[in-house]
Amino acid sequence: MAAPVPLRDDFDAAALRGLAKASRDPGQFRRLLSLAEIYDGGTRGAAAKTAGPPDRIRQTLSVLIVSEMFLRAISRRSAQLNITMPYISQPSSSTLRSL
Repeated sequence: MAAPVPLRDDFDAAALRGLAKASRDPGQFRRLLSLAEIYDGGTRGAAAKTAGPPDRIRQTLSVLIVSEMFLRAISRRSAQLNITMPYISQPSSSTLRSL
């Protein structure tokens, strides 16, 4: 595991929360709140949850990844068995990617 980066002395958790409250950028808001979590003595995991993407984006990405893995597995298996599968064609795969 990498060595920890030392925290600056001129900031504290309350000041970072105040800066986050004044921020208009959602990404900066989440990053400042995650730094405030670390300054409060929280874990890196808790800070990552604070700064990570919203749950809806995470859920959508996981559905797309599983769908792509499923299509690749079917494609590989059909190639092994020399089966042509017209109902799973390239347009349906690209349609999934566009979601």
